[in-house]
Amino acid sequence: MPSHEISALRAASYRITSTPTAQLPQIIPAIAQSLSSCKTVLSSEVTTQKDSDAGLAVHRFRTQLSSLLQDRTVQGRWAAVALVKSAVEAGGYEVLSKCKPWVTALLGILKKADPPTTKLLCIITLTRIFMLTRDYPTLVREITTPALPSFVATCIALLAGRRSSPTLTNAVLNSFSDLVPRHPTIYRTYEAQIRSQIAILVAPTPSTRSTSDTIVPPGQGVQELAQRVFVLLHRCEPKSGGATKWAESFATCTISAHKTMDRIFRAVLEDWQSVVDIVPSQPTQVELSSEVQQGGDVALGLPGWSGVYAGAERLVGLIRLLNVHITVPGPSPLTAKIGMITDLLTRLFSLTVPKSIDRSAVRLNPAISRDEREGLWTVLPGIHCATMELLLCLLKRFGRSLLAIVQTLIDQVVWVFSAEKGNAGIRTASYSILAEIITLCGRSMTGGVIAPLAPMVRECCNDLLPIMSTHLAKASQGNGAGPGPAIPAPSSNILSATSATEHQMTPAGLQAAASHLLTTLLSHLPAKHTPSSMRILMDRTAVLTQHKDALLASVLNPVLEKKRAHATSSVMPLLARGHGCAMEVEGLLRPRMPVILTGKRERSDIDRDADEIDEHALDDEADELAEEEQSSIGDPHQASTTSDYVAAPVNRPRDMQDTLDNHSTINEPQTRGQQTPMPRESGEHSELRSPATKRAHNGEIDPLPSAKRVRILPELQSLPLGHEREVSAGRENVAFVSSAVDERPLERTYASHLEADNVLAPAAMGNDSFETAQNQGGVAVQSATTRGLGRGGLQAGEDSDDDDFVMPTLVMGRDTDDEEGEDEDEEEGEGDE
Repeated sequence: MPSHEISALRAASYRITSTPTAQLPQIIPAIAQSLSSCKTVLSSEVTTQKDSDAGLAVHRFRTQLSSLLQDRTVQGRWAAVALVKSAVEAGGYEVLSKCKPWVTALLGILKKADPPTTKLLCIITLTRIFMLTRDYPTLVREITTPALPSFVATCIALLAGRRSSPTLTNAVLNSFSDLVPRHPTIYRTYEAQIRSQIAILVAPTPSTRSTSDTIVPPGQGVQELAQRVFVLLHRCEPKSGGATKWAESFATCTISAHKTMDRIFRAVLEDWQSVVDIVPSQPTQVELSSEVQQGGDVALGLPGWSGVYAGAERLVGLIRLLNVHITVPGPSPLTAKIGMITDLLTRLFSLTVPKSIDRSAVRLNPAISRDEREGLWTVLPGIHCATMELLLCLLKRFGRSLLAIVQTLIDQVVWVFSAEKGNAGIRTASYSILAEIITLCGRSMTGGVIAPLAPMVRECCNDLLPIMSTHLAKASQGNGAGPGPAIPAPSSNILSATSATEHQMTPAGLQAAASHLLTTLLSHLPAKHTPSSMRILMDRTAVLTQHKDALLASVLNPVLEKKRAHATSSVMPLLARGHGCAMEVEGLLRPRMPVILTGKRERSDIDRDADEIDEHALDDEADELAEEEQSSIGDPHQASTTSDYVAAPVNRPRDMQDTLDNHSTINEPQTRGQQTPMPRESGEHSELRSPATKRAHNGEIDPLPSAKRVRILPELQSLPLGHEREVSAGRENVAFVSSAVDERPLERTYASHLEADNVLAPAAMGNDSFETAQNQGGVAVQSATTRGLGRGGLQAGEDSDDDDFVMPTLVMGRDTDDEEGEDEDEEEGEGDE
């Protein structure tokens, strides 16, 4: 057990005891921070033993918290609640298993008339305890199940209180949104009460004209939480009834939105027709003469409203409630009717604010007053903003499932944008929707689909470009032809010619949406179908605003000339100059990927140096070999037998073969006192051949009558007696026979189709290896017991029994028997030729 943690816990207990209760809230942050460093002590099982130092420290701390929870002062109870939350989070299971008395005390504080801050902290602490016990069924049964019903009932009472602060309401709704999905069976009993209390918060209408008490409108955060809890309550249904309850709630919200539009859209005669059999209600003459209003919604439990502004607030609240229905995840698959949603979107987008110069496009209802009609034109942009948020949520949620209706959605967005582009919220929502659609299907768009997007793209670029001030605009106009002094042109850096006042009025979300749309347009739209004027405008905007992502997208999606196959001028230099330090730009300009070689790669200097070192070593060995060979020649007869040696076809490493080629004079054949140089073949390896072997390889003569003796060079390693091996490569076999066999001329035959540079690989051979080698046209080689394996031989293959075996260098000498007869045969053969 760490001693410093025990000391820290003792220090915290001492500070709690020595500090007056009225001053405890001032030191609670420091004590809570020190408890985070005592996790090992609080969560250890050893602390259950009271005779240990750690157990005594933990027991003292728990006793102090229990005493503070029963304190008579507000400061003491507040400090106790804060410390309980810190101890539960730091101690884990060991503290949770003993916190049942604390939970009971916290519920008592929540019911007392303590300040809202204390109640707020109690709600947060109890919610945290219930969340942490979820992973332990025993703790759920002992702590959560008995205490959670009392907690829910107390929170509902806090929501019903007229003096409930927005902060306390927010805390209660946050607690419900966290606990309802985890304990739906406990909340099932209180579902109706929760719906009735949060109904007024789901779609509030603070602008309603009524004689009832004025209700303080909730904040935007409270409304979103109330809508989330309203949607989550469908999980309280038993078994698989949650999906059915969700579908019913979704349909009810849609129908309620249509009924609200029947009231607030009565100032115009709509051309919309439903495709899902929704019949709009026709207002009576009495309703037309009075102010627009609607009674309470029984299905959703919403209160009534009056006035066109209150009706617009109710409609926006219902649209956002549909948005929450789509975004909130569920434990089981849910079925959404896309046709019902698109039908609602079509009706909402069909009515736009008419232009002041031409209002004949909208059929007006003469029975409605002008004031109500003007009020409708005022609230329409806000309704369309909420509708576009719903459409954006649909695109993100369903993705490519909406490709069949994408063209219709684009037309509706462009239609609304062209009529209400003066509203910043409309532009922001339109940019986000267009970016999402282009991300889904921008690659497949044609010129006919891209061309109508030009007005939206132009406004997007204008929102990104800073607006020049009035005096600079006049100065730029004065630079034209005409008399008068020349006015200096504005600086090319358009960023320095901005209007601070106009930038302060621009919403922050508008700049982000326009920036994202510009990047998406340049990266996803096919360059060959994009109009040249649109592409030039986008590139110009990216350059002037130094938009790195947009410039990079423009470089990666170049425009190809129609008559020629190469790309037009690129913004690559501007990208490199403005953002040369960016990692993606560096990777684009100077890629450091491994170079893919398509031709023959040259060896590096290190490989060449290593080859030179090996060549020098082989030179020394070859010189020693030549001296040893010369010393072994004792008489002229023996010299004549070793004067006509040729190298057997052995596949050697490249560096060794080059060395042997450079020193070929050691084993060059000598015929009639003359040296016949062997030409180097053009294959991978070169070999030394006698003139007869050379002509046989070229197909000029048949080498079958020629019999040679194969002699192993002196540097070969000796093999044990009785060791037999067979070297086979293609159609050539080499057999090592026991050295006990008396020396005799061995016959060598070549097949007519044998290649001279076959690879030799050793293989096991039986007792009949000698006869087999002769029958198959191979070469039988006598084993040498007193000579070693040289470095020039071939390394043994995988079939070899001895991994250290190296194929020796084979040198063929002329047979000493009947040498004169062979010379005469050769002279006759040359004469015939």
